[in-house]
Amino acid sequence: MITKRVVRQAVKARQALLTDVIRKRKSESFNQQLNLLLETLTFNTVACFLPMNQEPDLDINGLLSQYQVIVPKYMDGMYKFVHLRSLDEVTEGPYGIFEPKDSIECDSHIVQSDYTVFLVPGLAFDYMGNRVGYGKGIYDRLLEFTKGVRIGLCFHDQLFSCLPTDFYDQRMMYVVHDEDFFPCVGEDGY
Repeated sequence: MITKRVVRQAVKARQALLTDVIRKRKSESFNQQLNLLLETLTFNTVACFLPMNQEPDLDINGLLSQYQVIVPKYMDGMYKFVHLRSLDEVTEGPYGIFEPKDSIECDSHIVQSDYTVFLVPGLAFDYMGNRVGYGKGIYDRLLEFTKGVRIGLCFHDQLFSCLPTDFYDQRMMYVVHDEDFFPCVGEDGY
């Protein structure tokens, strides 16, 4: 079986080939697919990430105009979800992850609500909802006690038929990419 390290290397090599023009075009298609999926779900809060590197350029302003938005921020030695009001308040935090400068920690009932949708970045996803991230376990810890819908976000060339997993890996319920979206089917029923 392929290792996570090999997957990360392969995807990073593919991402390095993306020009800004191609990434922008793929991101526009990606946002259309994401909106199609979001229209089918019932929720009031979006927990998402602020894009970095070669990730899909998530339409944060579009999300802010329609929903309450929360994002991860490094606080007290760990990542916690905080409210995002505007992209004007964003700065680069640890690991190069963008986060709000001044923010209010999110109440745990919002993070643990069935009505919070989690938009999750990753280097690779498979059709069962498995995810390979950047190797720090940030999202695995953030998602551990959540109940809302988890949606993995990527470009089509980041999809694999099967990925290696560990016991602590958090699975997605859907994956959205620039060509389509799909529900994940796996042993625990999603």
